[in-house]
Amino acid sequence: MRAGSLGAATYAKGSYFYLGSALNGLVGRVGRHLTQGKRLRWHIDALTEVSCPVWVWWREGPERLECHWARNVLSAPGSQIPVPRFGASDCRCPSHLVFFPNTVSPAMDSVAVPTMLMGAAAG
Repeated sequence: MRAGSLGAATYAKGSYFYLGSALNGLVGRVGRHLTQGKRLRWHIDALTEVSCPVWVWWREGPERLECHWARNVLSAPGSQIPVPRFGASDCRCPSHLVFFPNTVSPAMDSVAVPTMLMGAAAG
């Protein structure tokens, strides 16, 4: 799969977390990401064209928290960066896409992200 200027990458089976923001139009942005056949605008668009999102978590508010969330998820045991800079072209994060080779483990319970989020919906 090719994600913009990041070039082609192979994605292994496992669990992926993408941390992003949509300060305006949250419902529209998430809906767009879950739609097939869209124009590829963001890195995540390329991934959602070839994968099946399982969950969408969100938090409403005026702050951009995706960098904080990415750091927290990357601190979880077993986390890996599958594609450096994925979703992070406008910040200094190593990636906003985090990979876990197995089903997400109970270790994720200790990560701050789930406790900060206000909603969850099956994809």
